This record gives sequence, structure tokens and C-alpha cells, in this order.
Amino acid sequence: MNTDLQFIEPFLKKMREFNRNHQCLYPNCKWRPVGSHIIAESILERLANQEGKVLTWDPTDHDVIINAVHGHQWDDIYKQPKKVGIRQDVTYPIFCKEHDNDVFAALEDNGFHFQPHQVVLLAYRALCYKTWNPHLERKFEFLLSRKDAQTIREQERIFSFKHLLEARQKLEDMLAMQDYRQMQWITRILHIDPCFACTDATIYYSNEADVRAIADGRVILTPEDVMTFTLFPEKNLQASICVVTWFRGNNRSMKFVETLELAHPSETIIRENILRNALRMSLVYASQAWWDDLTPEQQKDVLALHLSNISRLNELFSYLNTDAGQQ
Repeated sequence: MNTDLQFIEPFLKKMREFNRNHQCLYPNCKWRPVGSHIIAESILERLANQEGKVLTWDPTDHDVIINAVHGHQWDDIYKQPKKVGIRQDVTYPIFCKEHDNDVFAALEDNGFHFQPHQVVLLAYRALCYKTWNPHLERKFEFLLSRKDAQTIREQERIFSFKHLLEARQKLEDMLAMQDYRQMQWITRILHIDPCFACTDATIYYSNEADVRAIADGRVILTPEDVMTFTLFPEKNLQASICVVTWFRGNNRSMKFVETLELAHPSETIIRENILRNALRMSLVYASQAWWDDLTPEQQKDVLALHLSNISRLNELFSYLNTDAGQQ
């Protein structure tokens, strides 16, 4: 254990270096970023308890490393959501103060009105969350430093950091030109009490064979394969809104939308499909009241949903390293 403890602090120091950003993401801005919210602070206020805190399942690097040292499983990290303050605890070094206020003003000032500009801003914010870190590729290489070159290349293809970054650039260009013809989206109003908000930017994989083909280079991804998913409570509507965006002609995202069964005659089925996917997103903030109202069995279901993508990736990466995966 002493050896493990001696290893932890230098490792965490290195991770802190990788998690720094000293320049605003706004094009040509040289100012240092402040703490930027990915989910708007006004939305988090609707979810927060009297202490100004919400629940999240997003573990810190320290949580992950300590868990690994003790040989625990992923569900030990996610067993219970943790409380975080809605001011500084849930921010990221993305934009300087000026641009943090200006870029997303259309989402903050008068509520959400389903305007194309607002929809693209939601997608842009999700991509900023996934790509703000200028050291992301170096961090990834560091974490995989003990893997062989082939495995590293396979996992780089699956995570597609460069495509996410290029997709963000495409959205920056759209916003600058106010030309959104290359974007498609669906929106859905869910008449539920404010319970949680989430967002993510990702690439939809249909099955393990699809991932295998991407990993070994038989299927080449592009920035146009990126999609975003956002769900949040909207005060003016007294309801929650789900927004899924994708680039025009992105068949992968259209397949994902099909899984939501939006044409199903049962609104309950549609709502359940959306909420189950929402709880799988990388960034989820929930209200304490909603969590406390769940039964222990329902809480376990939420845990399983949030773990599902992580477990699936772990299984896929294990598969990539087996003899079967090399065939």
C-alpha cells in the first residue's frame, strides 16, 4: 500500500497538469478562462436544494485513482451520487468572463423558444464540454502509456477526439455565419417535474461489430458523425425539453433517433426512452428531492443506466485485447 500511496500523488499532479486550460476557447481570444457552466446556472438553480447543491455522478480523477488502487469496481465510484455546489463545483475553464456571458446569452435571457440559433448553441455548449481541454490527447496517451501501439490506435479511433474538435469548429463557423442549414435536430417536450438536466456530445455506435470496424479502421468516422443530446427543465413551459442535434446526412444519429420511438402512440414509452438515454449521458445533474423520492430499486436502476456506457466500453476494450478481437 505504501508503494501505491507514493504513486498516487505524482500521478494526480500529472493529471492536474493535463486538466488546465489557460486560454479562452472563443476564436482569437487570448484571455484566461473563468469557470464556465455547461448546464446553465439558472437551470441548476431549479434543481438545487436549499444549500445550493445538486447531485452528480461525475467522479474526480482522485476518485478514479483511489478506486483503482484499492481494486474496486466502477460501481463503487457511482454507488451514490455526490453533492456539488452549483457555483464553482460544476464549472470548467472554457471561456473568459466576457465570452462566457456573451456566447450563450440567447440561452439565458428569455428562456428557450426552439429557435435554430438556440438549438445550435446547445450543441456547441455540449461540444465545448467534451473538447475544452487542450491537453486531452496527451492525457489520453499518458493514461494508455502501458498499452501497445495497436490498442492505442484502436481506442483513439473509438473516442474520436479529433472529430469532436472538428465538429466544434463546424458549429463555431455556423454560429459566426448564422447559417444552420447543415444542422438537423429534434425537440421533445416532457411534462415532468424538474428532476435532472444532462448533456453530451458523442458518436452513436449501433453494436459491437460497428465498434470493431471503427477500431480496426474498416469504418472511417468523420466530424459529421458527431451528435449531441441535451435535456433540461424550462421554467416558462413548466416542463423539460429534450434536444438532439446532428449534422445533415448523419445516418448514425438518425439511427439513434429511431431508438427513441418518437412516433410511438404511447407518450409514456417515448418519455421513458428519452429519460433512460438522458441518464446515460456523460454529464448529469439531478435534484436531491427527485433522488430521495426514488425507491432503493429505482436508485439501483439509475445507477445501472449511468454505468451502462462505461461498462459497455470496458467490455469492448477487453474484447479488443482478446484473441477474438484480433481476428
